Amino acid sequence: MLWVAIRLSRLPLEVFDTPKNTKGCLAVEQNKRILMATKEAVFLGIKPGMKSAMVPALVAEDGGCDLRSRDLEKETEVLKRLASWAYSHTPYIQRYQEDTLLLEVSRCLRLFGSVENLIQELSESLDHMPYSYQLGMAHTEKGAWLLSFQNYELRDKDSHTVFVSRLRESPLDLLTEQELAVSGLQKMGLTKLGEVVDLPSAALGKRFGPGFQAYLQELMGGGEKPPTIYQANEHFCRQIPFAWPVVRTDLLELPAKQLLQQLVDYLVRQQLQCQEIYWHFYSPQGEKHSIEIGCERVHRHWELLFDLTRIRLEQLQLNFEVEMLELECPKTSPVDLGSESLFAWESARIQGNVESLVARLQTRMGRKQLYQVQVRAEHLPELAQTMELPFDTEETVEEAVPRGARPCWLLPKPQPLKRSGNLLYWNDKQINKTLKIIDGPERIEGYWWSQPEARDYFIARRDDSVHCWVYRELNEHQNWYAQGVFA
Repeated sequence: MLWVAIRLSRLPLEVFDTPKNTKGCLAVEQNKRILMATKEAVFLGIKPGMKSAMVPALVAEDGGCDLRSRDLEKETEVLKRLASWAYSHTPYIQRYQEDTLLLEVSRCLRLFGSVENLIQELSESLDHMPYSYQLGMAHTEKGAWLLSFQNYELRDKDSHTVFVSRLRESPLDLLTEQELAVSGLQKMGLTKLGEVVDLPSAALGKRFGPGFQAYLQELMGGGEKPPTIYQANEHFCRQIPFAWPVVRTDLLELPAKQLLQQLVDYLVRQQLQCQEIYWHFYSPQGEKHSIEIGCERVHRHWELLFDLTRIRLEQLQLNFEVEMLELECPKTSPVDLGSESLFAWESARIQGNVESLVARLQTRMGRKQLYQVQVRAEHLPELAQTMELPFDTEETVEEAVPRGARPCWLLPKPQPLKRSGNLLYWNDKQINKTLKIIDGPERIEGYWWSQPEARDYFIARRDDSVHCWVYRELNEHQNWYAQGVFA
């Protein structure tokens, strides 16, 4: 196996935005002691390990320093986003310590061609992220993390022997998981891992316990377990805080575009498609306003999502200043990866245009204001069609081809007709026309098990040359009705 460690060495600091009025002076505390500080804070005398209560006195004459408590939730969220990004390189991802991701890459080297190509691609992507990082590579996961503290060039020709040699040169101070054992070894005058590995294993186990023996084996190799596949988090939620409150909705477009690009990148990597997104607007006073955007079957095209967002922003009336913009995508579904025709580009383009048009219309008019006619497996015409939301029907009805012609439009309710000889009369307040039967009949029957229905359908021509679909009930009344109109 081959492991690459990505260690975010300054993550506790970099999850916070440094306020402008502190000139970059920021320190993070944990358990009432300084955990980490920026260069500006160190210049003022704030050092890791010192008591937090001493900070105000040190910076009183220098304009102050922003002191924050460590936010493990934010750090965890950053690592989750980083794991989601790394999933496009390998599915074998593990979290280690509180600032590191471990990637097993031996199974994906054929995809990238070489270790150098993989490391270059990882580095180029990480360089665009706002986090400091160090890379390490070894034949074991903990060994890769340990070597991330040393500035070795990662190359294809690095072998098991090379990794072992580098690990032997690692200082014992880095073995933070075994503090008691390390303290005892240092009292014996040992300073490097290689010096410990050369000691008799039985003696080490007797003095420092079997746990320390197992730890050394995990570092140096032997008895490796197969890596586990990373289970991605399917809930996307990202925020962009503003340095000053935003009062105009058009100023929200640029950060909205950035968040949408992150969303689509996440969907592509996870092979998902989103069906709805939510925008949340937060005020400095804690007020929250949310809008929903339906985007059925959208997967890779952030431009469409951005167009839908702009439409809603034009309609939005905010009565407060916006301090933070948040994008949430709580509902996703797997992408349909079924095979398609080799020359299906035109049909796919047309389908994409239709879905884009539907999404824009729904955004402007409301999701439930647009419907699509769907076919149902029913005998009676008035029950054979239903109005559904576009793309909302999952089941496809395999209907038999009807023997007779069918009209484009059915009337909301069958219109009663009067008959005299071979002529029918359509009499109501809006239409006063005569109809003449020109084709038929076609018999339709159904519901014999509950309320039997039997009808003879005909095509009739009206005085104004409109062709109508009419029927006669096959019962004792023999009533006539108009049910549809042909185009």
